Amino acid sequence: MRVTMMRALALRAKVTHGLLAILFASSPAWAQKAPTKAIGKPIVELEEPFTGAFDARELPDGRLIVLDVKDNVLSYVSADLSTVKPIARQGSGPTEYQRITQIIPRQGDSTLAYDVMNARFLVIDPNGVAVSTVSLREASGGMPIGPMAVKGYDGKGRLLYQGMKVTMGPRGPALSDTSAVLRLDPARKKIDTLSSVRIGSPALQMSGDMRKGTGAVRMVMPAYPIVDEWGLLPDGRIVVVRGDTYSLEFISAPGVIASRVKVPYEPVKVVNQDKVKMREAREEMEKEVSKAMAGASAMIPKGKSAPKMPSMAVDEPTEWPAVKPAFGQAALKIAPDGEIWISRLREAAFDGQSWDVFTKAGVLRMRVDLPAKAKLVGIGARHIYAVRTDSDDLQYLGRYLKP
Repeated sequence: MRVTMMRALALRAKVTHGLLAILFASSPAWAQKAPTKAIGKPIVELEEPFTGAFDARELPDGRLIVLDVKDNVLSYVSADLSTVKPIARQGSGPTEYQRITQIIPRQGDSTLAYDVMNARFLVIDPNGVAVSTVSLREASGGMPIGPMAVKGYDGKGRLLYQGMKVTMGPRGPALSDTSAVLRLDPARKKIDTLSSVRIGSPALQMSGDMRKGTGAVRMVMPAYPIVDEWGLLPDGRIVVVRGDTYSLEFISAPGVIASRVKVPYEPVKVVNQDKVKMREAREEMEKEVSKAMAGASAMIPKGKSAPKMPSMAVDEPTEWPAVKPAFGQAALKIAPDGEIWISRLREAAFDGQSWDVFTKAGVLRMRVDLPAKAKLVGIGARHIYAVRTDSDDLQYLGRYLKP
């Protein structure tokens, strides 16, 4: 009788343990309470400011490659953050660039800077010198510019990037709201489709005659669109973060989801202050689009046959949702050790940034809050890098201890 009871208790414990294991494996973010950590003051701060720092890559010895998208400038920063110098110059020459949109680690200490207008990588050596380029025309699918959202190469030398769907309608070209995550094997000349993602494309309205130089393009930006973010992990897998459910999907082969983690969250209401901020962002975007178009126009060879660039305008959203999704566009960063950082959309009164930090297996480890008017731009081995914006809208890059 006693042996039977002990067996029953052991069986119940085994079943309970199995059920808990399933719950923890299927939703580790729900299964644990992640602490919130606030970063303090920077260890050191660069005295020379930026205007639109977007990305920073830490080299093994602490030196940095920094991308300023507003000024379209690549910079090389010393390990002690005391000096900064420009990398290369704008153009289409062998070691020049037109428009850099992201920087990607490469084997060793070299860095790939993605030049979307030249459809190529600019290769930067450990000393901050542009030494060569790598063409991405094969991945551009016949487009005059490079592909979207290039993430770099996996361990087998395959390029991971995002496709673009463009269709022609009565009002001109239209961008699809979904896009494919693609993997190009240059050696085999083969392209695999790994997944599909929502990208929150703006609506385009065209008018005038592009051939006569009277063309005009208006972009209508959606308000807080539901988008998906994705990134390449160090082990070659990709992680897709779904905006409709706030879930992480880990994909190791085309169409194969190895695991999925759903992250519970409380939606944040959209208030009038959010609309004011978005209108200000729209005005800034319109300026940047006009600047980019002017830069592209300047690169066109002069002559009678040279096409004129259309005028560009960005309209504010026509509809507003009641609540925000968990995250917005450009919300994902992958740390060198594979940690997954996702920037959360917070209430309008919150003037900093909040990041959910997951292990490479998808376990929510902590939330990191940045100070007011601070923005995360890079994650290193032991430090993170953020820029604080002053009253003149100048940005100062600081190094902080990694929580």
